[in-house]
Amino acid sequence: MTCDDAFDQLTAPGRAGDPALAAHLAGCSRCRAMAETLAPAIALFREPAGDTAPVAAATATAVARRSAARLSRRASRTSIAHSPVRRGLALLGAALAGAACCLAAIQLSGRGDHADGEIARCPRKSPEASKWMERHSLPVAMACIACHPSGGMGMSPPLLRPASALGGSL
Repeated sequence: MTCDDAFDQLTAPGRAGDPALAAHLAGCSRCRAMAETLAPAIALFREPAGDTAPVAAATATAVARRSAARLSRRASRTSIAHSPVRRGLALLGAALAGAACCLAAIQLSGRGDHADGEIARCPRKSPEASKWMERHSLPVAMACIACHPSGGMGMSPPLLRPASALGGSL
């Protein structure tokens, strides 16, 4: 047996008890030193007992399959969540929602009724409405009270218009 053959048998699992290898190690000090040096590492690579190997292989295969499935699900979720099209659609939706909120705020504040920021006028000051106001004094008084509360100390609301529509037409 050559030194190369001895090395192959020393590193092959389960072949360390060969009589030809023992005879070579008895006659070759270099291979004997190598066998002593490699003995702790070779002991780690011994085959497990016959009935535990299939169980360990089956367990390892099951763990590998579950890990692969989990990683593939995570990769598909990540690619969908970070797609540029989805990101663009989300930004467009947010912009449309913001615009809708702004329009709703303008309509609720009453400023959407006037062109170019024109402030509503008190109906009492309108010359064309004077005759109508004489005939409908109670709705006019109620509208004035709604817009100009008593004890306002000279302060007027931001929009000088009746809180409710007046009955009749101008």
